[in-house]
Amino acid sequence: MALSNSLMRVLVALASFGAAAAAGDTFSSADDTLLVGHLVPTASQDPRLDSNGWALVMHGVAEKLFTLNADGEIVPEVAQSAGKVSEFEWDIDLKPDYKFSDGTPVTAQDVANCLNELHTMNDNTQSSLGDIEATVPCDGTVRIKSTKATPIMDAVLADYVFVVYKKVGTDFVYTGPYKITEFVANDHVDLVPNTYYPQHTERRPIKMTKYENGAALAADAANLDIAFKVPVDTLDTLRNTTGVNVRSFGVSQTYMMFYNMAKTAPSPVADLKVRQAIDLAIDREDAMDLLKGGHGTRSLFPQNTPYYQDNLGSSLAKATEAGALLDDAGWTLDSSNKRTKDGQELTIELCAYEFRPDLGLMQPEIKSNLEALGITVNDRMTTDGTYLNATGGLYADDWVELTDRVAAGDFDILMWSQNVLATGDPAAFLNNFFHTDGGSTKYNGGFSSTNVDVKLDALNVAEGHTARVAATAEAHAAILAEQPVSHLVTPYWHYSLSDRMVTEGYTAYGADYYIIHAEMFLTTVPVPAPVAHRGCLSTDGAGATNAFAAGAAALLAAVFLH
Repeated sequence: MALSNSLMRVLVALASFGAAAAAGDTFSSADDTLLVGHLVPTASQDPRLDSNGWALVMHGVAEKLFTLNADGEIVPEVAQSAGKVSEFEWDIDLKPDYKFSDGTPVTAQDVANCLNELHTMNDNTQSSLGDIEATVPCDGTVRIKSTKATPIMDAVLADYVFVVYKKVGTDFVYTGPYKITEFVANDHVDLVPNTYYPQHTERRPIKMTKYENGAALAADAANLDIAFKVPVDTLDTLRNTTGVNVRSFGVSQTYMMFYNMAKTAPSPVADLKVRQAIDLAIDREDAMDLLKGGHGTRSLFPQNTPYYQDNLGSSLAKATEAGALLDDAGWTLDSSNKRTKDGQELTIELCAYEFRPDLGLMQPEIKSNLEALGITVNDRMTTDGTYLNATGGLYADDWVELTDRVAAGDFDILMWSQNVLATGDPAAFLNNFFHTDGGSTKYNGGFSSTNVDVKLDALNVAEGHTARVAATAEAHAAILAEQPVSHLVTPYWHYSLSDRMVTEGYTAYGADYYIIHAEMFLTTVPVPAPVAHRGCLSTDGAGATNAFAAGAAALLAAVFLH
């Protein structure tokens, strides 16, 4: 039986209070604890591994050098400015007097050490920059040298993989508005305000709990201050529940399907015509209706962005054209209306994962679309009780099963959810998933294309908004010509708030990247003035004069304001 909301808060807060008191923190009252439920796995506090940095940012614990604000603008976070030194070098000025949550100052050497270690341990750091080396040319400045050029270093550094941390023994210490007092992997994280963060006295302790699935989260929404995000099939019930306030918002998250073209036992989707047929067979309008909102699309980017492509055809199914492509590929209908070739049925393993409930809603519809063409579809949902782990037991965590499936190449089509503009610029997503050097090509069978690489390399160095929009369109077309992915729907997401969070004025943004963020609870949100890039006002480590020290006029001409 669920505890009452107020009793739950008191018990949680008392536990948090005891842990925090031992650490020297104090709160105004036990009833202040904010209860947050969510679905995203949090496997580790180690930011160097996989997508852990994303979860740490989501919890309000980790920060990056730059970030995205609620208006989708790149703004400084641990850094205060960035300036280009040469084609492959940038200087990043840090905010003065910035501190880690243990009270020690954030130094340029700390940040350089962090970036260098991330580079050696996480391939995602290489997607936009290639190999990187971070050094300290002068106090308060980090110089980043990369093997790939970029004109948008601030946006690159807003990616989750570049979180700022330092190690103290085996522990990781961060700079965000909250710090962790208790961490239980894939269960809950208890947070208290970081007392060295600006306006920390206005914040309250938080308990974030991961729920098994969307239905369980929605069922407990009345006992939570924030339930993020609730499935669409629970909205009517939630809207009629006292004390539960449903909110919806458009996201830059997009639902898509990756094709595994490198399966050990060759998959039918290794054939371009099969991939194109599947893409044409999907009725995106029906999928959108199931989600009760959003936009069915083949575009890699949402409709309300400059990178959207509106020339990709109808989002309705084109079954006749799809069937013709399968015929051309040699997969013809037999007497039982099954597609066969050389005596083998065309069979697809269609996988989805549970902590994105919308994927599960769409999965049966996509299966039906493909079966109407004569394709045999085995639909798999992670932790559905049918998949054994390496020791012969059932998986207890859907993300572990998913990553193991991906590592083994054990899928034909992987349904996926991705924030395609998490840094405000398309390059991070495109490089990560579709460049040969990308850190996430494992999700589409190691996709590699010389033509796509050339287009992405051109995007990576394009300067100015107009040029970047044009270069994105070129890369977009090159990717879809080879169909390693089918985009399905740009959805609306839904969450619920308690009455007091409505009063607080909480508004979600950035999909689930920033559930807990620095502006929560603040009565007055400061707007920092732009800071001109300083650079090193003396010689660098090699003895060469820094490009930004050639006089005030030259400095201002080269400035990057944020």
